[in-house]
Amino acid sequence: MTRALALLLAVLTVAPRLSEQEARGKQIYTRGGNAKAVMGEEGIEVPASIVPCASCHGYDGRGRVEGGVRPSNLRWDVLTKPYEVPGERRHPPYTRSSLKRAITMGVDPAGNKLQTIMPRYRLSHGDLEDLLAYLEKLPHDADPGLSEEAVQIGVLLPGGDRGAATRALLDNYAKRLNGSGGVFGRRLELQFTTTVPADEPFALVAASLIGVEEEVERFAERNQLPLLATIATEAPRSRYSFHLLGGREEQERALAEYKAAHPEPLPAGHVAMAIPALPADAVPLAIAELRSLGGDPAAGATINGTLAAMKLVVEALRRAGRDVSREKLVDTLEGFYEVETGLVPRVTFGPSRHVGVTTAHVVVVKEP
Repeated sequence: MTRALALLLAVLTVAPRLSEQEARGKQIYTRGGNAKAVMGEEGIEVPASIVPCASCHGYDGRGRVEGGVRPSNLRWDVLTKPYEVPGERRHPPYTRSSLKRAITMGVDPAGNKLQTIMPRYRLSHGDLEDLLAYLEKLPHDADPGLSEEAVQIGVLLPGGDRGAATRALLDNYAKRLNGSGGVFGRRLELQFTTTVPADEPFALVAASLIGVEEEVERFAERNQLPLLATIATEAPRSRYSFHLLGGREEQERALAEYKAAHPEPLPAGHVAMAIPALPADAVPLAIAELRSLGGDPAAGATINGTLAAMKLVVEALRRAGRDVSREKLVDTLEGFYEVETGLVPRVTFGPSRHVGVTTAHVVVVKEP
């Protein structure tokens, strides 16, 4: 591990934003966990992952009117006040006990039934306690690295000349993006590991995870930090981790397919190699853009692939909208289907697929 990367991980993991219980509760709030949801008067039971709390109440808990339905504001300071809106049913403040009844039985503190569209959730006692712990924390769970004016993206660079070239390329890309208005009026601020960012970024882009995979993947999971790495050896180990190009598994599959299609032995002194991306994958328009940013089309996947990864993060920010959060960014990335960066083959992610390009080129070279 490089000294800069070690310092970055040390700085950003000193004080996790959420306790282990709150982090478990956040997963239930945003993803549904292992709970079941009972829907409507018919009592149809579905996995809570289909209708997690955040799907109606929002990642910030405030709830927004949609389709004529107004979800309740779940922020703790609102829940623990009396509800006294003229012309509507009133109820006293929620307590932990009455909130548990609302979640599991669908009644407010006065015994009134909640809206029919509101599911009743079947949760274990432990899961319910975790969820309430997170609801108490929710008003203060602002994602780091995101403000009204800027979104901060950390960048893990390779060493030496490749790191300098990657940094220059991404700096030029960010300047151009910001000059055209940024993303929903937010500046793109890049924090490179060579300067060891003092603040936790909103998301992380890595040129390569090879040699530091375990540390960085664990860091992403523990801090619930979206991570998009250009390349790694092993498959992503966290819901928050995405790899742009295929690793060992995808390269081994490509070699096996090549061998099956070419059973004859290779000439003496030659070897077949699987390469996840080649300069030839870039399309003319992307090559022109790359050159205008001071890049080199022949620089290789570590440098140009990192620009592709950054462009994917920016595209995810655009698709997620102004009301973006880390969880929403991950959800958005998981919805990518054949997204074009122009620098690498088209990228597809999904809830069970966090490697964007699963193919690899096989080239035969003569050993030196």
